[in-house]
Amino acid sequence: MQEQNSQQTPSTPNESNNMGRILLIALLLISLILNLYQWYDRGKEASDHEEVVDSLVVDMAEVDRQLSLTKAELEQYRGRSEQLDSLLDAANGKISDQESKIRALMLQGNKNAEINAELRRQLEELHSMKDKYMEEVDRLILENQRLQNENDSLSVELNNNVSQRNRLQARLQVAAQLRVDRVGVKSMKKRMIGGKMSETSLAKRTEKIEVCFVVLENTVATRGNKLISMRLVAPNGKALQGTSSGSFVNADTGGELTATANHQLSYDGSSMDLCMDWEDENAELDAGSYGVEIYIDGALVFTSSFTLE
Repeated sequence: MQEQNSQQTPSTPNESNNMGRILLIALLLISLILNLYQWYDRGKEASDHEEVVDSLVVDMAEVDRQLSLTKAELEQYRGRSEQLDSLLDAANGKISDQESKIRALMLQGNKNAEINAELRRQLEELHSMKDKYMEEVDRLILENQRLQNENDSLSVELNNNVSQRNRLQARLQVAAQLRVDRVGVKSMKKRMIGGKMSETSLAKRTEKIEVCFVVLENTVATRGNKLISMRLVAPNGKALQGTSSGSFVNADTGGELTATANHQLSYDGSSMDLCMDWEDENAELDAGSYGVEIYIDGALVFTSSFTLE
């Protein structure tokens, strides 16, 4: 048997060149992959940075908006009470401090994710602060409304009491006002014989007019002097003036009136008879209707009329 040769055939130059090309291509591919990865990593980092910047811009706009809304929402309740205004002053001070913290973060050069997170935290704190003060504003407004309702109820009750007191005082004044009754009027002349007075209905013969009445009993009226004024009003509208004439103040109008006769009565609460008159022998009265008015302390308590022919 013929012995076979076990030695391998040496590599040719073409085979060596092919291996070099393959190795070079592999190295180029690896380099390209590395470059692509570095490019992607730098792009991702830039994109992340842009997102942080954009987020920071949003936060800055949100800060301005929230600060403006917070102050406006609180200030709309100013002027309702001193206590509420004091609370709003304190709230504005706290909000200004919070604004200063946020502005300081905005002005920092390195606006990274950490600063952005802190800005968001400060904004949340601003929201919580506003909610806290709004709760306090709500509580104070409800308290003020309750107090106002109580004051209104007290005012109504006070007004009712005042009105009731005024009504009682008015009733007491009415009850204390003296009244007269059984008023009688006589027009008289002197008799030719004896000179005694007798009644007449003729104006030209009348020399005396006498008005008699009873001042009624009144247990609630004040005791003491009472000015009794009597007026006889002639057809021409003027009061006849007798020997005890004078003037007095009308309690209703405050004006001064001429009295035909005035009399100071010492009143003791019991009923008292009184006569008042006009007398003038030389007067010549006109025919017509004559008014009779009786006043007590300036208040008109009786009015009537009679006719002289």
